[in-house]
Amino acid sequence: MHLKTLVEGQTSTADSVPTHATVSAWFLGPKAENSEFLQSAFGLIVDRVSKGRIEYFKDDKVFIDEEIKNHPDYKAQLAKIEANLKMLSGLLATHSCPSFSPRYAGHQTFDTTLPAILGYVVGLLYNQNNLSPEIGPLTSWLEYIVGQQLCKMVGYAHNDIASEPDLKISVVEPGDRVGWGHITGSGSVANLESMWVARNLKFYALSLKKAMAQSHPLEFVASTFGVRVYELDKATANMRPTNKLLVQCSSWQLLNLTADQVLGLPGRLSSEYGMSAAFVEKVMEKYIVQTLGKDALEAEFKIAPCRYLISATNHYSWPKAAAITGIGSSNLAEISVDERARMNTKDLDEKLRFCLDNHTAVYAVVAIMGSTEHGAVDPLSEVLALREKYQSLGLSFLVHADAAWGGYFATLTIPDPAAQNLCAVPNANTTEFVPALALMEYTKRELGYLRYADSVTVDPHKTGYIPYPAGGLCYRDERLRFLVTWSSPYLNTDKGGIEAMGVYGVEGSKPGAAACATWLSHRVIGLHENGYGRLLGEAMFTSVKMYSQWATMSLRSNSLVVVPFTKIPAEEDGRPKSEIEQQRNYIQKSIVNRDNYELVNDDVAMALVRRMGSDLMINNFSCNFKIDGKTNTDVDEANYLNRRIYERLSIQKVTDDILERPVIIFSTVFSQAKYQDALTGYKERLGLEGDGDLTTLCNISKTPFPTAGNFVKELADGFQRVAEEEIQNCYRRIQVTPDFHTFVLQGTANPFHLVQLPMFNVGNHRQQLIIKVTIPEKDLKAWNEHRKQHPSAVFTIHNVSKTHLSTILEQGGFSGIITNGLPAVYGPEAQSLEAVPGVPTRITILDIVKKRPLNPAHLDKAYPAQMPFYIYGSLAQTHLDHMLLRAPNAQLSAGNITLKLENMDLSIEAHRRLVEDGLRKGLIAVASAKPEFAMQPFTDAHPPTFFAPWADGISVTLYVDDCDRNGPGLVSHLGKPIATATINLGSNVFADWSLLNDDAALKLDENATETQFTRSTTTRPSSRFLIRPPADEFGRKLAIRQGWKDAVESAAMKV
Repeated sequence: MHLKTLVEGQTSTADSVPTHATVSAWFLGPKAENSEFLQSAFGLIVDRVSKGRIEYFKDDKVFIDEEIKNHPDYKAQLAKIEANLKMLSGLLATHSCPSFSPRYAGHQTFDTTLPAILGYVVGLLYNQNNLSPEIGPLTSWLEYIVGQQLCKMVGYAHNDIASEPDLKISVVEPGDRVGWGHITGSGSVANLESMWVARNLKFYALSLKKAMAQSHPLEFVASTFGVRVYELDKATANMRPTNKLLVQCSSWQLLNLTADQVLGLPGRLSSEYGMSAAFVEKVMEKYIVQTLGKDALEAEFKIAPCRYLISATNHYSWPKAAAITGIGSSNLAEISVDERARMNTKDLDEKLRFCLDNHTAVYAVVAIMGSTEHGAVDPLSEVLALREKYQSLGLSFLVHADAAWGGYFATLTIPDPAAQNLCAVPNANTTEFVPALALMEYTKRELGYLRYADSVTVDPHKTGYIPYPAGGLCYRDERLRFLVTWSSPYLNTDKGGIEAMGVYGVEGSKPGAAACATWLSHRVIGLHENGYGRLLGEAMFTSVKMYSQWATMSLRSNSLVVVPFTKIPAEEDGRPKSEIEQQRNYIQKSIVNRDNYELVNDDVAMALVRRMGSDLMINNFSCNFKIDGKTNTDVDEANYLNRRIYERLSIQKVTDDILERPVIIFSTVFSQAKYQDALTGYKERLGLEGDGDLTTLCNISKTPFPTAGNFVKELADGFQRVAEEEIQNCYRRIQVTPDFHTFVLQGTANPFHLVQLPMFNVGNHRQQLIIKVTIPEKDLKAWNEHRKQHPSAVFTIHNVSKTHLSTILEQGGFSGIITNGLPAVYGPEAQSLEAVPGVPTRITILDIVKKRPLNPAHLDKAYPAQMPFYIYGSLAQTHLDHMLLRAPNAQLSAGNITLKLENMDLSIEAHRRLVEDGLRKGLIAVASAKPEFAMQPFTDAHPPTFFAPWADGISVTLYVDDCDRNGPGLVSHLGKPIATATINLGSNVFADWSLLNDDAALKLDENATETQFTRSTTTRPSSRFLIRPPADEFGRKLAIRQGWKDAVESAAMKV
């Protein structure tokens, strides 16, 4: 079976088919197998660069002569360069993401090709600037060639550079204009440029109308200059095309001229009225949107903001581009996606109809041709059909294809123009055989429609395997580039020609090295099925082999559930559950556990392989877990597992050891609001319930290497091992086991109140518990002695021996130890501390005031508008504890507060009884002046400063807590307030926003309690506990950044 059998489903002669050995020559190799060649090539480059410098005016004097080279300062600087280079190389080798390895599947990157590396290096040494041919003559030409190659690859008409120097125009279809492309700094820059073009194009006709107004420079053509627009035929009630003077057109009609019409307006002024290009440019400069700004033109012509329509899977660069261009991200309307994450064109149709009916102009519709997180290809053919439909109804817009990832896959459909006598696929069984895989029929068809999009983003530094930075943008009509330049436009460029590449688009100065790298890699590998098509075909085979691992991994584990986002074929076909499981077992037997050669010669298995996985080799999947054979149903618990797996299988911190990562992946979050029914269905397949967002994992298989010898299994086994280890941390979050339980002691005399120290991420402490207790008077004597010595201290109590909290509550008490602050150790040893000995006692529970679970299912999705507290105790001893409604959060507890009622007379028996009964059961006090939604989350950098000993009074409104259920929604339906009041804190204040949010996955100290281990190092006999370790995201980022800073500085100090 040969390459064409896989790519095209046809037979092929062996002498035209490259082998995996061909692909292997294009890379340095996972184990630097081609390092000898690279060293030799580097030497060749240095020799040639040196020769070029020597031969340039060879009679010029030698400026760095032997005398200088023998000078101590000269030698010292070379030694300094070498030492620092070794230091930097060492840091990079130790701490860089190993994107060269088959184990790396984290992002849209892999090893760069050898010709790209060498092209970049040689270009770098000449340091050419493609801003202008004056400072980059050759590299500017190479960039032009690359741009034309990319145009050809996506199907645009192009200048056939093979016929240099007399360029020949290759026209794909009659009437097509020549395309134009160039290299950008990134796909993000390319997307920004395409949006800039669409904005400028949309307003140009309005600007021209303004220039033709009375007393304006082009008034003299207003009475004769016409355009073709759509108007309503009252007789038929249909839209019909008609010719109309431009100045008589409505704003709506001018906003909806076709792109071809708008681009032809300046040329018509020249050809029909004899105006010079310079004159048109000078006149229009005063009126165009680039000068006046979008808002001014919208106001003058009474235009509602135009919209940009884009698939919900769009890259983050699109809202950024909308912000930069002034369009505004709020005008970026997202189109829903189906269960394969492809654009739902029915939703697009509805949104376009809304725009048409409401006279809301549309700049462009963007189709994603290979989404970042799913590899999904939008149905571009249907988008283009809708363009034709709405254009006939008077709504015109551009279509842009964001094929930053998917563009190079078009090479799988391009025949090899050269008859190369390459080695045949081996006809003997060999473990090193690596086949190439075909595009799915759907993907192949939709990529074929790229030629009809107005512009295409295509990134050489993604699936072109070129070093960063090398994005790319192609225009179907080369005139579009004139909308984003500040130089004189060329009005007649159909016959080719090249100008300064840097004057078009966002960038100015740009590296000629990127053009060298891309050009050389294209030239060596080839933009056809036997070149990049072969490379990407092998990588696609890797992707499907990895997909088969994710699809069957649950069969190999009793605790781990793994479900790919893309369904296996039987699921996609809607087959019964029994057939789906039968196919899953078949995949494991006939695809997962077979070598490549045997697999590709199994027609039945290969027919299934061709239908498996995503559109373009990105595998998104998510994990869940089982407890005692029962699948977890809580989305947040599954999210925790996926976050922990990602933490273990990614490189973020300086302490992350790449040798401890058997495979490197990346993670993303699927928003319920964005993915809607597609996500609901996916969560159901995972066994999850609820409308929460979902954390998912992803592997991107750009490598052609790991299927040889079924190395893919090594990667999957490593992932499974880590995932099953992390499931143990999930158990710790959920399962309840005997443990020590710590309470903040509130009050100065019986009865006391105890507030448990909760933890969101530990099952044993996942509740907000307040209990009313008594302590034997004999034990209070010893405690009072401590309290006199430390009048501002916060005291805690914990049980002497590990037990279930439920047992404590059922038995109505426990043997405990009172300690000053958080205990340094737990259990009986807490009594023997020399510095602050604990006081043993027996706690008797009188009442459970509040007991509400804090597991994710019982938490709110958002912080409350105002900050709520439980207020409880008695009028003699009143206490306060912040309600924990969402994670992360802060425990804010205060004992013996002062409660001043402002609209209630306690001398009235009914009033007094109402308050005392409420405090006994626990009232809710809402601090309306504390907008919790705006204050959270609290961190070390942003502490709750209002909650401090002797702080200013807090105004609250008191409500009866008549909610007899658990959360969420504990404060969403408060009844009529019973009073307003002011509370003042005393000295007994406890504040914690770190330990409450601690991650149970942190390494446990065997000598301390398993769930409150961090507290063992935080004994502070003071009035207020401000726990400092950063549990917040911002603090975590700062800590990670500090770690890298320290590592670099430490290494630099040794040089």
